[in-house]
Amino acid sequence: MGALSQFGTYAQALLTMFVDALTTLGVDLPESQYVSAGQVAWDGPSMTIELGTITQGQPGRPVGDTFQPASVTITQAQFFVQIIRETSALSGEGWAVNMVPDSEQLGDEGTTALDDAGALVKAAIAVHAAIGQGKGFVIDSCSPLGPQGGLSAMRLSITVSLD
Repeated sequence: MGALSQFGTYAQALLTMFVDALTTLGVDLPESQYVSAGQVAWDGPSMTIELGTITQGQPGRPVGDTFQPASVTITQAQFFVQIIRETSALSGEGWAVNMVPDSEQLGDEGTTALDDAGALVKAAIAVHAAIGQGKGFVIDSCSPLGPQGGLSAMRLSITVSLD
């Protein structure tokens, strides 16, 4: 899977594989699902694949040499897989009645976010298995983002080889 000449197609295939794996795990995903070349617009709930970086070397083992012959050059790409959901936050939106959400609502949203984190890691394991063991694929960190503008996300970083 995935050469630099078809990089957009490769990213779209990764998104499809993650959506399928997460759906199999029973995760209720937002309808908006897309690939992004840069920072995702936080304009609503979404499931996204965002490009982080493209560098030389095998995932998990960056190249320390300054010269690599073209015949052995391997590139790797870092992607961020994100599930963005609506969340309670103090902001300019909704000052009307209840400015601070109750602990039950905050707890429910926190539980959903943590469930998303676990599901992203499980999905990454399934995607790696589908791509094939032995292929360059590293599951990096999973971390929360936000809240910002009434949204928050769980973001998983993966690094894959592009051979």
